[in-house]
Amino acid sequence: MNMKKFISIGFLSGVIVFCGCSKEKVENPITPGVSISSEIKYATSFAKEMLSTFYLWTSEIASGIERLNVDTCTSPIAVVRKIRYNNGVTTSGVDVDKWTELTNDISSWKNSTQGVETTFGYDLTPYRFRDSNDKVFFVVNFVFKNSPAEKAGIKRGDIILTLNGNSITTSNYVTAYYSSSIKVGMGTLNQETNTISSNGITHDLIAVRMYEDPILASASFDCGGKKVGYLAYSSFDLKSAQALIDICKKFKNESVEELILDLRYNGGGYVSTEELLGSLLAPESDVTGRHVFHTEVYNAQMTEYYKSKDKDLNTYFNTTHKVTSDGENYTEVSIADAILSPKKVYAIITGGTASASEGLLVGLSPYVAVDKIGQNSHGKYCTGWLISTEEVAENVPSENKNWGIYVMVSTFADKDGNNASRPNGFVPDYNIGDDPFDGCQLGDENETMLRAALVRAGKTDFTIPVSTRAIDRLLVGKSLETPKRKTFGLRIGFMWDKLSMNE
Repeated sequence: MNMKKFISIGFLSGVIVFCGCSKEKVENPITPGVSISSEIKYATSFAKEMLSTFYLWTSEIASGIERLNVDTCTSPIAVVRKIRYNNGVTTSGVDVDKWTELTNDISSWKNSTQGVETTFGYDLTPYRFRDSNDKVFFVVNFVFKNSPAEKAGIKRGDIILTLNGNSITTSNYVTAYYSSSIKVGMGTLNQETNTISSNGITHDLIAVRMYEDPILASASFDCGGKKVGYLAYSSFDLKSAQALIDICKKFKNESVEELILDLRYNGGGYVSTEELLGSLLAPESDVTGRHVFHTEVYNAQMTEYYKSKDKDLNTYFNTTHKVTSDGENYTEVSIADAILSPKKVYAIITGGTASASEGLLVGLSPYVAVDKIGQNSHGKYCTGWLISTEEVAENVPSENKNWGIYVMVSTFADKDGNNASRPNGFVPDYNIGDDPFDGCQLGDENETMLRAALVRAGKTDFTIPVSTRAIDRLLVGKSLETPKRKTFGLRIGFMWDKLSMNE
């Protein structure tokens, strides 16, 4: 395989649920004596070369990489999963690679990063009824602006009880995520009887291809004589960069002193947007002085390569950033008049807080007091690159043009080399759970997690007492696994200046 160039887009850290992205079976990955197609042989060779060159733990899995033998390997996708560092098994306090993947549908990976999805526009959590082994209902966490769900009047806290006229079960609940059209039947919680029943309302939804605006809510509050801003943000996508600048400029004009940054539903996104928000929130002197935001560590041979090319692996705060609305055409803008520099950041986090969200807090922590409120974050500390066959090789056979690999290449840390989210996520300073049953929308001062943050910021004059509207846990069993958004856990960076295979 002739290497011709290196990918221009790197994916930094990710946990993704793959739904049918692999077309080949994963059983019996190594079968001596069985005829192997040229497509599989090429994919095996590609995977071996990528892991041998770029993989962060390449020396630790050296013997495993040898299993990618073109004469015996019948399922390279399965082998790559099997040989990942520590075999993808989470152990407390131990690094593990759960994310490196070989794929024969690289185009789906790339399409998922553009901030545009075919969607109903709601974010749901499925729950089992405690008195049933398989009966399920959904609670709506939030809806995106101008989505089919919002236009139907669906909002945070709503309960979905049926799908297409049928009860929701553990067997069919994924229909709510992957159908092109659906009829949802709504339910009502009766706290006196501790029951959920149909309210007779149904909504016919048709999925549309749309931009999912990650700015879910923004507001400012008076907390004991000081102004505290609030921003609920669900993804570090490219298009939202300008909106972040505008919001911080507005907060600055309102003399906001502290910021509540709600990342409970933010699973990651683009490093360029993460760096921009970091520069908006860091002390102005550190931004104008271009102090270190992040450091990264690569494997030995990559480190030596970068050293030989005099490459700087740190990222820095900056007053100028490139913004884009389409991922292709960029404009350099100054953020000098929008640098908010809050004295304190109250970060609302949950298990849905991952990757670029954690990276932002890691990079800011040496410079700004960060108070973490909520639940343990996800824990994603690896940098990954998404590499397709056509981006690194010439004359790729047609059947291999849609193959690629998402490979972990480094770990990120703050300016001092520390990462408090590694390996099992941030531990909150104040524990409180998300409660969409509380009857309040995101941005409402009485919403459970925002209220907790406001109390810690010094607010005492709330409009209503603490909400008593909450679902009785005697009614609800454990929540089911929620299919992750395709961008969950991604920390997507542009690597134009990092490596060139032509050098």
